Amino acid sequence: MLESDEFKTSAKQVGTITLLEMKQEELEAFVEFLYSDGSMLSSKVKQHARALYRAADKYEILRLRELCRSELISSLNSTNSLNLLELAQIPFDKVLNDAALSYIKTNELMFPSFDEFKLFVDNYPNLAVEVMMASLTRTPSTSCSRCGLITYHNQTGTSCCSCGFDYPRRS
Repeated sequence: MLESDEFKTSAKQVGTITLLEMKQEELEAFVEFLYSDGSMLSSKVKQHARALYRAADKYEILRLRELCRSELISSLNSTNSLNLLELAQIPFDKVLNDAALSYIKTNELMFPSFDEFKLFVDNYPNLAVEVMMASLTRTPSTSCSRCGLITYHNQTGTSCCSCGFDYPRRS
């Protein structure tokens, strides 16, 4: 990796390697992982999981990529699911892609700004259609009036899967 032209140093920079795609904190976390036993991510590395996921892919550090992917999947939420879906496209990561799509299909999606979403649509038109279809066809959830659990069971008139409270049937 370090023998490529991208990393060759000039006479002025003897002993210096510049990794332009990472900020200093991300690079510190990257180096911390490289010098660790690789069995788990430290809290510092977890903070930079997205950037380190990209670096792990670029530098072919498969264990770091797997650990970062797991961290990203565990942090999926309505505000980052579209970004993680986009991250999964280049290079294509089926596991991250499927997790993000599954989250989008079963949860509320918070669209980023109009300009960001338009850029997503321009870059991934087929994926954007899939996201929109998932958002449009998803059954809206409601919460249990007794325990507050957000559940799809409410839509069918069955009892809550958490507390057992029976819902009146809708006509």
